[in-house]
Amino acid sequence: MKPFMRCTTEEWMLLLTMCGYEVLAKSLGEEVFGEKSEESWETLFECAAHQLMLKGVWDDEKASKDEVPLADGLQSFIRSVAEAKQLVRLSNPLTNEALLFRRIGDGQWIEHYIKQEIIQEFHPVDARNIEKNMHQFIEYKDLEPSNEIEFTMSNGAFTALSDQRHVKEVKTYWLEATRQNEAWFDEFAEALLANDWKFFNTSVIHVSLDGEQTETDLNDLLFHMPARDGVWFVRYKDVHSNEDVIIQKTSFSKWKEVCNEFLERTVFHAAK
Repeated sequence: MKPFMRCTTEEWMLLLTMCGYEVLAKSLGEEVFGEKSEESWETLFECAAHQLMLKGVWDDEKASKDEVPLADGLQSFIRSVAEAKQLVRLSNPLTNEALLFRRIGDGQWIEHYIKQEIIQEFHPVDARNIEKNMHQFIEYKDLEPSNEIEFTMSNGAFTALSDQRHVKEVKTYWLEATRQNEAWFDEFAEALLANDWKFFNTSVIHVSLDGEQTETDLNDLLFHMPARDGVWFVRYKDVHSNEDVIIQKTSFSKWKEVCNEFLERTVFHAAK
């Protein structure tokens, strides 16, 4: 599907700024480009403005009247994206891609695809297609595992596994503390190695805009990655606590059930 709007991150920052979301634009810019001087930001925005002019997005008539030089419909769209109160976010760290679904109204959603922090694409999406689009983005293979696995791990031990140097230490601690099956840990660590010690993650975030401040609240979070014969996923009992995490290896079909439950629990139920 052809996106409703496609632009670079610099152009998106400028569009946000022109529509009154300077703080949001600066936060995005620092996340992608790091801190810069005001002069550097001005140069970046000047180049982005030239690109928007080349694309025919810039409205010269509005600019001549000292108005925001964007069509009213585009301004409305940008505001709806910037002020979305709920986000479903998926990230693929192996390809440096992200897919966001932004709820912009009662049952209305915008799909926002980000490629390597450079390209931003937006288009409306039906809520009924969100789960399907999530699976197309992740592209797990439809495999049935020879054995399904489930075990628990402390939040601290799981966090330490983000660094390969800590694996032996975490394994020793985990075996002593839990007396669970060593082979389960080894298979999980093997998958981590195969995926360059990086997880896909799916999260639900609530956003509130209050003047110059943007407050975000993480409501739910899943880490996941492909297994040799299925899908590994990690669930938090409570993302705001230090409780143990639940680690499971399951089939693709059951993973789809987990995703559906995730959306029903955190998105569609919350929206009712």
